Amino acid sequence: MISNLTALTFLIGGLQGLMLTAALFPLRKQHTAFKYLIWLIGLLSFDTLSQLLFWGDLHKAFPHWLGITSFFPSAYGPLFYLYVHQLLRPATRWGWKLPLLFSAIILSYLLNVNIYTLSGPEKARLVETISLGEMPITIAIGQIMMLSSLGFVIAAILRLRHDRKIGIRSQWIDWVWIMSIFQLVIWLFVILNLFTPYNFNGLPYILVSLMIYVLGYKALFAERAKPTSAATQESTQKSAATDTAEKEKYGGNRLDADLQAQIWQELEHQLQQERLYTNPELRIADLAAKTGFQTHVVSQVINDCRAQNFNELINEMRIEEAKRLLLAEPGMSVQSVMEAAGFQAKSTFNTLFKQAVGQTPSVFRKQTKAP
Repeated sequence: MISNLTALTFLIGGLQGLMLTAALFPLRKQHTAFKYLIWLIGLLSFDTLSQLLFWGDLHKAFPHWLGITSFFPSAYGPLFYLYVHQLLRPATRWGWKLPLLFSAIILSYLLNVNIYTLSGPEKARLVETISLGEMPITIAIGQIMMLSSLGFVIAAILRLRHDRKIGIRSQWIDWVWIMSIFQLVIWLFVILNLFTPYNFNGLPYILVSLMIYVLGYKALFAERAKPTSAATQESTQKSAATDTAEKEKYGGNRLDADLQAQIWQELEHQLQQERLYTNPELRIADLAAKTGFQTHVVSQVINDCRAQNFNELINEMRIEEAKRLLLAEPGMSVQSVMEAAGFQAKSTFNTLFKQAVGQTPSVFRKQTKAP
């Protein structure tokens, strides 16, 4: 009875995880962290489903599938760490360092490549041998290397602990912190299963099934629940008032220069690549929601890195876009250029354009040649 309930739990958890992976897949371009979360949930789901081979007593009917997911746990720690790191430092580019994070799982499969060439009956006999306590040294090494994942989970916890103090990403950080502690509990049971006589009868994978639900649904609903835009303030007078209010929020809790530079990189990337500044209703809260940073962090970074407030920055980007369109699209009316650049009021557009360029849009177009 317990075995059947456990197998049912694995089946439901694994299938739900695969559906969540599919649901999250379209969001992978909206945040760099999501691609690592998608991989994490996908691998966890396949691993959970693979437990049906034993708990559903299917390993005799499908022996070829035995061992395929044996060393997946070596990837869970790096993937979770990358997920957490990209939530907190979204501008990070890993490059050649990325494969190094997965060296444990790569080495584990390379050491045991001969096992994966065995026939189905040979794999079944190997499983029986292992159940009797005679484990090949290469598999034992692979299991020991799984513990590297625990190190990555601890590293993620230390990163979260540090960034909680400076208020980075409060909309993510609390529940990811809880998931990190939850993973420590799972790894405690894994270690007890591997290195002690205690057997918890699939409890680690039951907890993994629960974690799949929480991680996947929280990320999915958090992304869909972002606040909608309201009318933006374009005038410099209102910009100054907004900036003053934001400064009061962060007070003396200042970010260090390196962290500010990384956050600015992400803010600039979102603004330029997604052309967010062309949204006439864009607010600082919308940019904060898009990037995941707290509003006061966004304000502080813009102030310190650009010596501007949010609305001054956005209006500057809109003016540059308007200048580009005026020259690149000679058949486009000034009104259309204004709207395409993100302005709503013609008077505001003309005033800000003349302040920045020294000419009205029409005069600028006539006197300036397109490059």
